[in-house]
Amino acid sequence: MLKRSLNFLGVIVPFAVITTQIELLGVKVVVSYLLAALFLILICNMIKKRTFFITIVALMSIIFSIFSFIEFSFVHIFKYKIGIDAIYVMLESNKNEASEFLSFYFKPELYALVILFVCSIIFSTIYGFTHFYKLKKYRVPKLLNLGVLVFCFMALYLKGSLLPIYGMKTIFNYQEQARKLSEIPIEPEGYFKNLEIDTIVKNEVNVLIISESTARSHMGLYDYYRNTNPLLSKRKEELLIYNNVISPHSHTLESLDKALILEDNDDIVQKYNHNMVQLFNATGFSTYWLSNQESLGVFGNNTRYISKTSAHEFFSDGLAHEHDDVLLQPLREALKEGEKKKFIVIHLMATHFDYESRYPVNFDKFKSKPKTSFEHDQAYEKINQYDNAVLYNDYIVNSIIKEVEKQGEYANVLYFSDHGEDVYETINEACHTEAKGTKPMFDIPFFIWSSVKSRKARKEISFDSARKYSTEDLIHTMADLAGIKFNGFDKTKSIINESFQERDRFILNNKKYEEAFDVK
Repeated sequence: MLKRSLNFLGVIVPFAVITTQIELLGVKVVVSYLLAALFLILICNMIKKRTFFITIVALMSIIFSIFSFIEFSFVHIFKYKIGIDAIYVMLESNKNEASEFLSFYFKPELYALVILFVCSIIFSTIYGFTHFYKLKKYRVPKLLNLGVLVFCFMALYLKGSLLPIYGMKTIFNYQEQARKLSEIPIEPEGYFKNLEIDTIVKNEVNVLIISESTARSHMGLYDYYRNTNPLLSKRKEELLIYNNVISPHSHTLESLDKALILEDNDDIVQKYNHNMVQLFNATGFSTYWLSNQESLGVFGNNTRYISKTSAHEFFSDGLAHEHDDVLLQPLREALKEGEKKKFIVIHLMATHFDYESRYPVNFDKFKSKPKTSFEHDQAYEKINQYDNAVLYNDYIVNSIIKEVEKQGEYANVLYFSDHGEDVYETINEACHTEAKGTKPMFDIPFFIWSSVKSRKARKEISFDSARKYSTEDLIHTMADLAGIKFNGFDKTKSIINESFQERDRFILNNKKYEEAFDVK
């Protein structure tokens, strides 16, 4: 009975194909899905009416095949199971980003797998319809059927290793968080107390550039073998370049959440009323948020709640393949407005996949065979595309500095990336994920440019390029750069302060960081 039932559910062929490619991890996933298949078979085994039986078999085959295809494809591509962080990233993605993801990672062999799964669904339905009466004689006693059914359900639920189970739990938790966020009162000036600001500089412009998926190891500023930063390299003497800065996470959502908010707080109202934009609002700055990303994810994202507290917003709305130069004109307009003090956040697409879409054709410069331990054409192609994206990002960041330099006599620009990217550097993939946590995914570029007048107006910045720092403490550095003090400001967490202290928890209690940075 089991063999025949498995045949009409159409799972043997897909399992056999995948298991040969994903080894032990694949076997673990297969075991979970075989247990789920047995669970579905036992349910079907209790159905006596032919029409109802066929309907249930068809629906279960479709649902089962879709979930198993998603999970097996993910394991095949990334060599690890879908985790909570991956599901969160999927929920935060928009349709353009999802389309780019599929075109970037969908490998040719997966098309064959799609065909196999479709065929299995068709076969299971036809087989169940034509062999219904033959299958009836294989039915096991109801009591035994029910007992095994309960066992399968408990095993699947307690193990929690099946995508539909932990996936639905994660989605529920995410939606609950989004609901709570939508209901909290967010004040433009937040809940900051005891504010003080350096009154020496009255017309200063402070710009925070947030790059996307930019790895420090691919930047010429950090001695990459290719000159991916020709323009910024000319400014090298003007830049304070830090060599040991990491992101708190390897994906955008939590990384920027920590970078832009004073500290993690269990009280969600307190947490989202202590963000960086609110701090500058409360100290009299006119605030701007310029972004080349869609204003909302599938359910809305945490960064959006931060951007909404700015006085002025510009979003490109994620127009297909819109390059970052779309932000230069809104920046010029912001700089020309009459307010004396400005704080401008610029959120770039930078080097986010699909790398080839991040730059115009005239920046397609790197075409030769790159240096990598992974000797195959796909690696060469992706590395070249990524380096071209870094090259274009160099042009964008330099252009931003030029605009600020022209319009603001007193000005600071702080540049960092939300997280890094491993592009065939330590693994045979191009990606960023917390489940793997390789060093290039956390190593990020971080530098500061200040105008001559701005440097003279305040005491000299304490600079040590070797300081170890995490952008989880970014709000302290940005406030210090602008001469702002507040209740909760900690000068030991400002990388530009002479009182700076490297945190004992440099790796921030994340096991993946410890593995990536070889920290014990």
